[in-house]
Amino acid sequence: MGSANQQDSEEAQGADSAYLEKQKVIQRMEAGAECKGVRIAGLSKVYSQYPFGIKGKKDVHAVRGVFLEVEEGELLGLLGHNGAGKTTLIGMLTGILKPSGGQANLGGKDLENEIDEVRQIIGVCPQFDILWKELTAGEHLYLFARIRNIPKHRIEDLIREKLAEVNLSDVRASQVLTFSGGMKRRLSMAICTIGDPKIIFLDEPTTGMDPKSRREVWDLIEVIFSQLRSTVVKTNIFKKETED
Repeated sequence: MGSANQQDSEEAQGADSAYLEKQKVIQRMEAGAECKGVRIAGLSKVYSQYPFGIKGKKDVHAVRGVFLEVEEGELLGLLGHNGAGKTTLIGMLTGILKPSGGQANLGGKDLENEIDEVRQIIGVCPQFDILWKELTAGEHLYLFARIRNIPKHRIEDLIREKLAEVNLSDVRASQVLTFSGGMKRRLSMAICTIGDPKIIFLDEPTTGMDPKSRREVWDLIEVIFSQLRSTVVKTNIFKKETED
């Protein structure tokens, strides 16, 4: 009974905080206040049963009218169980998924009308590593540095710097297929910081990790947050990690 009451209390507090956040976002938008971090206003995603906006009984509401504002340089933790819509929300904010409604502004750029500019100022560490097992750690960083339009004469120094930050300097020439899960995750973290993005999304960055590797990743997040001074949005299913 006590556990149920506690859960009901937490849900009520969550509803109250969501309402207050919504009111804050609306008021700031009406006042013309600028947000250099992340501002989300009514963002939603519906996977429809039928095309052309026809509503059906089997429509899936993955994200329902989220209102949220994260100031420049803040770190926000999004807590939710599997299937809560965390990854879908990040997918919309990074331009992978098209929102069904609402709007968002990232670093002063409109998500719908300035998506190319948005992609230039964000970094993403997805829930599952996007790595190629045949490539080495150094080759991955070179590839993504070129994608981010880093000048060629700066890439070598950047590779050394990023590998040192995530303690992978000794395995620069090793193929990813030889890496542990924690090493792969650290490499993904290094990749998402290339170009010093203003906004970084970390989608369940410790998924499937043992306690030691999980601690290493959180220590790395603290370093990224303190050195880059980026706006960081991270998702998690563990309440304790989110609070930490």
